[in-house]
Amino acid sequence: MATTIGEEFLEPTRIYVKPVRALLEQYGKKGVIHGLAHITGEGLSGNVPRVLPAGRKAVLKKDSWPVPPIFTWLQKQGNIDEEEMFTVFNMGIGFTLIVDSKAADKIRQCLVEEHSVPTYVIGDVKKGKPSVAWK
Repeated sequence: MATTIGEEFLEPTRIYVKPVRALLEQYGKKGVIHGLAHITGEGLSGNVPRVLPAGRKAVLKKDSWPVPPIFTWLQKQGNIDEEEMFTVFNMGIGFTLIVDSKAADKIRQCLVEEHSVPTYVIGDVKKGKPSVAWK
């Protein structure tokens, strides 16, 4: 870690209101944004299914984004298994957007260039019971 543990824990939370509102203004009426989820307690597994329609599940790929070192440290110090880490913590993903694949690159470009929000394609939506499956 580049900072102390105390500094890491005191790092302010990223606020997503402005970039999300801008996206909704630009893309909301185009029908390409299908879901938004703020990833808080319960991690991705607990928050993403809440915005999925019936008959759809999210299939997420764990190694598709860089997990901040603080989570690796917490896992090691607490002797916490990986499944529990991904259930309890956001593992570096604070907000998810479920968007049409045809608009994903433009939406990502907008977030990065106009709002300095790093983005990652972390999975796909498939048929299935609303849930998160990991690959």
